[in-house]
This record gives sequence, structure tokens and C-alpha cells, in this order.
Amino acid sequence: ICSSMAYSLSPQLFNIYKNVILSAWYKKNKRSSQSKGITLKEFRAEYYKQMGSYPSIDSVQKRWLPTLEASEFISYCHDEDGDRRQKLITPLIFFDDLDGDSDLEA
Repeated sequence: ICSSMAYSLSPQLFNIYKNVILSAWYKKNKRSSQSKGITLKEFRAEYYKQMGSYPSIDSVQKRWLPTLEASEFISYCHDEDGDRRQKLITPLIFFDDLDGDSDLEA
């Protein structure tokens, strides 16, 4: 709880950021020289893999992503290089390791 409170996020949302968003982003970009954000579909697939169920689209789009964007943890904007109808989730804050107890990298 202490780690999430330090970043003004609920423990649930902080864990989603660390375990779902960062995990999906690292998997997508580990072999690429040019990093790219994850799609909502990729987010939901990683969430399912980690949590065993799909998240509510309403919760994701109306609560989780706006909160993470307002906290400057992510950028959530249209894909300028590909399908402009699609939005990409791009992490802005990274951790040395995914346990969240280490310092942030910007």
C-alpha cells in the first residue's frame, strides 16, 4: 500500500500499471528499436493473462486510463504512425524492477 500511496494511486490501479501495462509494453517492445504503445486489445489480453478475467471496458476507459493519464503515468492518445482511429497506451514512468519498491526512471 505504501508504494501506491507515494504515487497517489489506489493499490489496485498501481498494480495494474506495474503488472499489466508495463508488462505488456515490455513484451511488445523488447525486440524493437522503436518503442510503441500498447493497444486496448493488448492491455485486455495481458490483464486476462495476469488476473484470469477480462476487465470492464467502462472501468478501463472511464476510470483507470484517465486516472493514470492525469497522474502522468501514461500517455493515452491516437496512433499517429498507424491506425489513427486506435489509441495507444504508452507508459511514461518506469521502474528498475517491476516490484515497485525501487526508484522511478523518467
